[in-house]
Amino acid sequence: MKKRMLGTFLAVLMMAALALSGCGASDSGESTEAAETTAETTAEVTEALEETGAVTEAATTEAATETEESTVVLDVDGDGTVINFGDNQNSAAEMPMNTKLYGSLGDGYYWFSFTTDSDANADNRVTLINKTSTTGHVYANIYDEYGTELASGDAGGNGLASTFSVEGMSANTTYYVRLSTQYGNPAVVMVMIRNFNSEISSIMETEGTAVSNTVTLASNQDDAGIVPVESKIAATATGGYQYFAFVPEVSGEYMLTLVNETSTTGHVYANVYDEYGTELASGDANDSGTASTFSMGELTTGCVYYIRISTQYDNEADYTFTIREPEVPIEETAEVVNEGATAAIIEEETAGIVEDVETAAIIEE
Repeated sequence: MKKRMLGTFLAVLMMAALALSGCGASDSGESTEAAETTAETTAEVTEALEETGAVTEAATTEAATETEESTVVLDVDGDGTVINFGDNQNSAAEMPMNTKLYGSLGDGYYWFSFTTDSDANADNRVTLINKTSTTGHVYANIYDEYGTELASGDAGGNGLASTFSVEGMSANTTYYVRLSTQYGNPAVVMVMIRNFNSEISSIMETEGTAVSNTVTLASNQDDAGIVPVESKIAATATGGYQYFAFVPEVSGEYMLTLVNETSTTGHVYANVYDEYGTELASGDANDSGTASTFSMGELTTGCVYYIRISTQYDNEADYTFTIREPEVPIEETAEVVNEGATAAIIEEETAGIVEDVETAAIIEE
């Protein structure tokens, strides 16, 4: 008889409420949190202030380690609540909807339940992220109380969010989620069941994060660190995927400028996604060193978007990218002309700070 597998889940519900409308191609305004991670590629990103940007030093990625009993691997700001998985539908632990849940999986099946709200016309969807790049696929199957499968989806080891709809649900009714992994491989997973018609709490704190001096180079969308717009971000791709997040301050068409700084390495690729894993745009820069600029489309202020960097044949390459805001209409610029002197003084004062940054010469213009 297969040994009973118990697991635990971390339920994280952040406080700032945002409406579910207008973010990305999914027409939703919810945000996604760049959570702290214990098994991710880490890097130092030092901002050279103003439009100079940031420099990163890449480290290595290590897969999550599975123990005999699955345990919680993430705790966001100490606000998590540990809840045991069930190993069958009857023992499934009740979890709230519209809440970001984390768990560590291994061999076997992991169950939890949730109860829908009172919305008879609910648009219920599941978002799933596999946070372990070496594990293959993570699977989620949704059942009613009779064991009828209503929907299923999976997330690959590329770290990208996978969102799928669940049809045929009734209001105020309990349903069941079964999680598993390909070949029973160990994996860290994030899963969230949401009613897209309702307002829910934000699952990313965006205020102030764009001015941080450090950011984590993440191998999945959930752990992506926020980077500022109109700043040159420099990093080294070492194979696999690197994710960055950003939050538009104004709505409009955003551009991305990408430069491959390593000759003979082939192409560097940039893909842009919304928080549900929908691709919005893509572009690449070849190894001639010529900048490549492409449109990321019309983006919405306050929403979180993601840039995924990879290279041809997983070659190592140094690269930079710059997120460019929409151009300000001429009639609006007159109001800020008088601030030009102040801006010049700030730029002059920060020049000395830039010189003190040991690695800033890489990107200083």
